[in-house]
Amino acid sequence: MDGSWPIDGLDWETEVCEVATMERNSKNELMVYLTWNNGKKTAHPASEVNSKCPQKIIKFYESHLQFKLVEPYST
Repeated sequence: MDGSWPIDGLDWETEVCEVATMERNSKNELMVYLTWNNGKKTAHPASEVNSKCPQKIIKFYESHLQFKLVEPYST
């Protein structure tokens, strides 16, 4: 992650292979780790990734979403 990628003008939605993971850094900022089609791996603030490749973020969230069964309320 040397900061030389991605180059300006690149279409993130088509060039990002996957969102690998997310974590909070020491400043409590949410960081997104991307794997690109060319094999490079980079980290970016979530706000940047959300705007540049929203479908990749949605796919990541959907694949990690878990539902919990809740008992119905009694009346």
